[in-house]
Amino acid sequence: MDLLTELQRGEQARQVLESEIYAESWQAVRDGIISAWESAPIRDKEGANELKLMLKLLTDVRRNVETVMQTGKMAKIQIERESLLDKAKRKFK
Repeated sequence: MDLLTELQRGEQARQVLESEIYAESWQAVRDGIISAWESAPIRDKEGANELKLMLKLLTDVRRNVETVMQTGKMAKIQIERESLLDKAKRKFK
């Protein structure tokens, strides 16, 4: 993937993470999973394991979006660095 695409995807990821709707939705789903987990009977080990897996997957999705955002930030730094190098090369030619 080229740097410009990574930069654009990073910006989209940032917008998602900063979105009020996303934050509310993510928290509501997380709270629902935890509530179901807390109220699950102790003998329902399979159900508890499924809820734990749901919580892990929810967290994994968030981390994936955060990783895309961080990659975008790194792409921006690299683009800026390459631009400065190009300017410096042109200046000394």
